[in-house]
Parts: sequence; structure tokens; C-alpha cells
Amino acid sequence: MCTIRTISQDHSKLDSDTVAEAIRPLVETDPSIKVKSIIVKVQSRFNYTMSYRKAWLAKQKSIAKVFGGWEDSYQALPWWLSVMVQKMPGSVVQIETRPLYNGNEEAQGETADAWHFFFRNLRMHVVRKDGMSMISDRHESIRAAVNRSGGDWQPPRAWWMFCIRHIDSNFLRAFKVPHLQKLVVNIGYSRTMEEYNINHKRLEERGEAYARWCDAIGLRHWVLAFDKGH
Repeated sequence: MCTIRTISQDHSKLDSDTVAEAIRPLVETDPSIKVKSIIVKVQSRFNYTMSYRKAWLAKQKSIAKVFGGWEDSYQALPWWLSVMVQKMPGSVVQIETRPLYNGNEEAQGETADAWHFFFRNLRMHVVRKDGMSMISDRHESIRAAVNRSGGDWQPPRAWWMFCIRHIDSNFLRAFKVPHLQKLVVNIGYSRTMEEYNINHKRLEERGEAYARWCDAIGLRHWVLAFDKGH
């Protein structure tokens, strides 16, 4: 038994494997449980405050024990999808895999090729109607995929809009002026030219650089007054 109230240093007996087994019921109930919550649970049960890294590692090990590892899940995916198609007629599955690395460079993730694959299949199997609006962030890979779409995701077949919440976050990252974020959002939600001009002028008065940054986005992509009702 520990004689001090809280142990803050690493405990040799409570390694990540031991903790993983102890928190297994928690992970089974809620796989998305936060690491901080695990630290609190362990402290309550063992009177020991573990490091964030050890708690994170324990959670990963526990998830693997309950649900299987990432490799096992990946290998099971084609089988699972084939069963889904059998049980749900009309479902369409298309899988395209590539090596994780191209030489020494990582090749998967939100690449232009991955987005192009997604948009091609989305247009082919889901969004067949023209005149639709698509809302996304301004990721360069998405822009590249839209440009490669052969007009499938460009006017008049589709109208590409930018999420104002993402623009708001990008603005804060660029200028570190949280007190101006609401004004940027108001510009995006301006429904008339008059309303837009008023909000834009307010931002410009606080700094021309702020207004120029917003102008460079392209008004029809994020300001309601310029989206022609789309």
C-alpha cells in the first residue's frame, strides 16, 4: 500500500499493460473516452497519477484488446464491405489502395488523388443532379481535385462554397486577432450588397490587410450576397 496521498512519478508496477487491463470495461463502454478521464479513473482507483503518455498508450492497448488492432481492422474491411453489399442491395463499394510510402515520402491522407477518387465516385453514385452546392474547407488538395473533375464539380453542374467556420479559423491563425473573428463571420453571412459593404468597411477600418485577406478568398465562394442564391 502506498503511504503518500498521490504518486506523480512513473510507477513501476502500474505499467501501460496493467492499466490497459484495468480500464478495459471503460473502453468497451466508450471507445472515445478521453485520456484525461482515464488519468482521473486510475488516480481514483490506484491513488496514482499517471503520465498522459502512459495513459494514452494504455488506451491504445486496451482498444486493440477489445476491438482488434488497426492492421486487423484494415484486413477485415474488404470482407465487411462485401457482406454489406450482399445484405443491402443497391450499395456500391469501390476500393483503391496504394502503398503508404512513395520512397521516403508518405503517400496517403488528404491528397489530391484521394479527393479525386472520392469526388469521382460521389458524382457517379450519389450526387447525379446538377446545380448542387458543395461546402468544404479550402484545402489545396480539394481545389486540385475540383480542377481535375472535368467540370463535374464546377458551375453550372455544381457550385463550390467555403465553410465560414473554417474561414473564421484560418483568419484567426493568420492574424491572431480573436476580437475581429465575429466581423469576418458577419461578412460571410451578409445577404445584401449593402450589408456586405458595411461589414467589409468595418473590417477595412481596423486594418487593410484583414480586408485584403478576405478579398483574396473569392466573394462568390463564401459571401451569401454573391452566391447567386446557390
